[in-house]
Amino acid sequence: MATVVQNTIKRQKISTLDVLWAFYQSQPRQVKIAFRNMLETQDKADENKTVQWRTDLKGIVSLKDGWDGEGSPRINKTAIAHVRKFAAALNNSVSNLIRLYPTNLGAVMLKLETEKGRIKCEIGDTQMSYFLKRPGFETEYHSFEDINEETLSVLKHNLDNLL
Repeated sequence: MATVVQNTIKRQKISTLDVLWAFYQSQPRQVKIAFRNMLETQDKADENKTVQWRTDLKGIVSLKDGWDGEGSPRINKTAIAHVRKFAAALNNSVSNLIRLYPTNLGAVMLKLETEKGRIKCEIGDTQMSYFLKRPGFETEYHSFEDINEETLSVLKHNLDNLL
């Protein structure tokens, strides 16, 4: 009489990550340290990638009185601070698309245009004004609103909805 032996041991599939981890573990201490340093350097480089609004704002900050050749004042430092704080708080998908421009009144214009609509907003030292234009809707006007958490939250919500 023949006996049938069944293989009860299941083979566990080895992943690429398991192989890489084993390879890393087998390396000398100096190689491990160099590898970790390289990863940290890459992470810092990714964090410091300049988005367009930062470049725009840097140019705006450097403007002097008469920057447009017609006697416009330099851009208000408080307005710049408002824009910097606001843009930094936006989610990346929005902040990567906005553009900033100086205005001849010393404010900063924030602009976002997508297929879903556009916003042009002028942010000054104490107030902001903007319009929101979307296909199929009446244009919304937000004129001379005080800059505070509530009004900035509404602006952020409107920007988010254009994506």
